[in-house]
Amino acid sequence: MRLVYTTLSLILLLVSCTPKKGSIYYKSNSGKSITAVKYSPLNATEEKVSLNKVSEAEYNYSIDATSYLTIHDDNFDLEFLVSPGQSIEITKEDGDVVFKGDNAAYNQSLYEIQRTFDGVYENINYKDLSILDFNKTIKDLENEMTSKISENLKKHQKEVLLQIIQIETSFIRINYDLQTRRAREEEYVLDDKADIKNFDLSIIDELYQQNFNYLSYYIPHYSDVKYFNNVIYQKSGEFYYALRADEYKRSNLPNNIKEKLIASDVSRSITNYGFNHNSETLLYQFLQDFPEFSHKNDLIALIKKHSTIKNGNPAPEIKDTFTSNGKFFDINQYKGKLVYINVWATWCTKCENQLIDMNSLRNKYDHNKINFITLSVDRDQQMWKNYMENNNLEINDNVWTSNVDRFYSGYKIFGLPRFILINQEGNIIDAFAPAPASTQLEELIAEAI
Repeated sequence: MRLVYTTLSLILLLVSCTPKKGSIYYKSNSGKSITAVKYSPLNATEEKVSLNKVSEAEYNYSIDATSYLTIHDDNFDLEFLVSPGQSIEITKEDGDVVFKGDNAAYNQSLYEIQRTFDGVYENINYKDLSILDFNKTIKDLENEMTSKISENLKKHQKEVLLQIIQIETSFIRINYDLQTRRAREEEYVLDDKADIKNFDLSIIDELYQQNFNYLSYYIPHYSDVKYFNNVIYQKSGEFYYALRADEYKRSNLPNNIKEKLIASDVSRSITNYGFNHNSETLLYQFLQDFPEFSHKNDLIALIKKHSTIKNGNPAPEIKDTFTSNGKFFDINQYKGKLVYINVWATWCTKCENQLIDMNSLRNKYDHNKINFITLSVDRDQQMWKNYMENNNLEINDNVWTSNVDRFYSGYKIFGLPRFILINQEGNIIDAFAPAPASTQLEELIAEAI
């Protein structure tokens, strides 16, 4: 019988934390183009890895750090770990997958573990199993998944795979407790093996940073089962996630776990209820409490998706805004031009360099095509005026708003500096635009002018 085969090789030329080009060689009889996705550990968020087709079976792409990627080709989905500088070849024959090249033993073990897990997870009928039968099923599954770990792996790689096994079997344990309603019992306690506080938290941090997909399933289910038998939470409606976030904040859990649990609640609040006042307040508080959160960009993607500041939407009005000589500032005067706004304040230590870069931008582009505005959100107007005078900033392109809260709300400002790019028709190109000195901004402007 003729073998059905798919060959995939990835050559990753990654040597720094900036995006570097790599190539994928992918031969498939499906006749369809492949897609590559980086799934966030935050539920409902993902990032497509851009693939540029070079020939019938070869693609170029960029990636900036070690990460779990998922290749989609028709009904064939495969998650694997890629690191800078690696060359990986994947061959699929009659439904089996073989890895060769760099990191082959790890990815082969990961694939075998995932395939074993899927075989049980996709066929288990929770309600037909007693707790004794269920525990035996899970124990057998754990043993079988563990047997797939290659002896050729380094100690840490084995530890990571063992933690992945614990995450995935814990997810099944929680599903069993939810679907059989054991979690509704008055004396219910989550099995210690399934509780995140008993995981190896350093490995959880590593997997989270590297976008291991199954954390986006485990974490929200963990929160759900913890509060499943709490009547107050079940009747709290759109305040549900805010209440849970507050509970986690006051708990004695380690901060790196609190951060992940609350971030999941923020994400789900936005996804389930839209970007309303409650979810906006929850997000703002989260960013104040955890300013170094590793997946801020995923939250920004959700804001764009669920709020009025989506790319292409009309830009919110900017009212009650003035130049330093007291003249009223109307952004509508720039209709027909691009407008790039740098939102800053005198108290923002990170903003000073951006102001210098803004001056460089003003000298670089034709003012008939684009205007560069710096907008201060200082609540004390005199502090802004003093800064303007001391630094000889141009009057016409530097403005101040007296209605900071309205501006914050309209443009979803949660931290400074912030940059906004608006097109000639007054619509948003990017409400979270790149910084003034970035090549990404140059590319956006070049496309829009």
